[in-house]
Amino acid sequence: MQTQSALTAFTDCTTEETTSQAQMEGNDWSFVLNFANGLGTSRACLGDAAFHGWASSNGKGYAKKTLTGEGHIKLTYGNCWKSGEVWVWKNDVHISTAQLETNSEVAEFDFEDGDVVKLTDEVGNSVMLLQKIEICRAGGAGGPPAGGHGDPHIINIKGERFNINRQGYAPMVSIASEGAAHLEVMALIQGLPGLKKCSKKMLITAVNSSGSWLEKNVAVTVRDDNQAFRVMVDGQEVWSPGSQGYVPPTTENIVFNHAEKFSIKEMSAQATRANQPGIELQTAHDVKLKIVRPLHRAGAPPHLNFDIVGLKKLPQSFKLGGLLGGEDHSHWSTRDQDCGTSFAREMTAEGSVASAQ
Repeated sequence: MQTQSALTAFTDCTTEETTSQAQMEGNDWSFVLNFANGLGTSRACLGDAAFHGWASSNGKGYAKKTLTGEGHIKLTYGNCWKSGEVWVWKNDVHISTAQLETNSEVAEFDFEDGDVVKLTDEVGNSVMLLQKIEICRAGGAGGPPAGGHGDPHIINIKGERFNINRQGYAPMVSIASEGAAHLEVMALIQGLPGLKKCSKKMLITAVNSSGSWLEKNVAVTVRDDNQAFRVMVDGQEVWSPGSQGYVPPTTENIVFNHAEKFSIKEMSAQATRANQPGIELQTAHDVKLKIVRPLHRAGAPPHLNFDIVGLKKLPQSFKLGGLLGGEDHSHWSTRDQDCGTSFAREMTAEGSVASAQ
């Protein structure tokens, strides 16, 4: 789940002031709105205990902040008025919604240096409310990790956070019922090029999916040439976006469809940001696997991030497994005993993220 509340996985934590617009501006928030904290405790607003604001009439206001360093942010927010919706965005991708007369919704996600969090008052006369902002970083304040924060960063369906510290094919997700394997997702975990199994920085370099819901083998493999990654179905390439100057399409683009079993779509500009090509594999029960290749940071090692959504909505008759499905992760989150007390040191490299919901 790109949501995620184990903030304790990061050690440098702060809770920002949210009682006024001025205090938030002191913490680098910026605003476009006409009114702030003028509704007292009307409806679900919390008076001076929490910031609330809105644009006049049906205008669209926002509050946003550019995040620094690498870490995790958790917002307790809402729409404290009697109409409309309030949305939370990460890098212009909509990730969470608060309906009318709410003040305790939660949105949270991992972030990298330069990521932007934004709230907007959407769909009519809504009022943005921010009750609490918690930010935890992996190292010293505002900068990249100073110590040994491993990768990939994993958030499973239970909300547990851990890092994969071993190389190999890791079992990420399994969905089964009555002995039938409906979906199996494996991820290839590798260290940085040229480093062996004791590399501190691990990366997802391939994601392979199979099972009865697909009837085919789907492989997504990162590339280090002029292609961002390659999508293969039963060994045949079906799509490969460029790694230079990539711009996502404005409309949906289906790159593969199989007998009403599953489809693979190129993620549009509404679902991913520029310089981050991605695909969405949609299968039975509206389970969706989203895989992206971040390209926005020059010099970042080639790697993939992925989220799987829809697991929590599956009928209880299905058995979930894999690291994202809640199985025991102690083997994968513990470094190889042969590595001793120190790893190769390459802490500033960008790493992979995987999550489920």
